[in-house]
Amino acid sequence: QLLRHNSADSQPLIMAGREARMGVIKQLEAPTLDREVLVTELAKAREADVALRALVDSTLAQFASTLPQEDRQKLVDALYLRGQAKGKDKFIETAGSKPRS
Repeated sequence: QLLRHNSADSQPLIMAGREARMGVIKQLEAPTLDREVLVTELAKAREADVALRALVDSTLAQFASTLPQEDRQKLVDALYLRGQAKGKDKFIETAGSKPRS
């Protein structure tokens, strides 16, 4: 149910990003580039992408909050570590390190 709700919420954001990227392509292919329009379309695409990412992150957090620790570890493996066997130790080391100042 959570995923279906997320899908319905994400559709307008996906479409907005797609339309903005088409606007970017149109500007880049135009005989004369309108820089202001290009910058506007790039900003629209970026805003849609950020909003979509925020929605996905929120859904992930909501879903993860319903899981026991063992299942959350499986989620980590599936989302972040699968296929990264060579870089797994480096990823974990980076994730566990203190922030740089």
